[in-house]
Amino acid sequence: MREPATWSFHEILVSLTAAASILVGAAIPVLAMLCAWLAGASLESGVAAALWCAGVELIGFELVASIRRHLGVRDLLVETSIGLAMGLGILGIRLLLH
Repeated sequence: MREPATWSFHEILVSLTAAASILVGAAIPVLAMLCAWLAGASLESGVAAALWCAGVELIGFELVASIRRHLGVRDLLVETSIGLAMGLGILGIRLLLH
């Protein structure tokens, strides 16, 4: 920890590959913020759009994952409810920061 770490190109590539799913998940909120910026919206509006997109994205991902796993109706509702709870948690962060 006291000496600076040296990274090789291979180690950086492995780390980025491991974080690829995080980057994919962040793409939609980042695009929403970018679109708001290009449209001339305020920073607060861009952040609000990104948070809404992230919340809706969580619900959508949970729903799609449940359908792809061929879950029953009850399990599908439980999985989607978990996504809804996480999405509402993200929107709750907006209320705390506002």
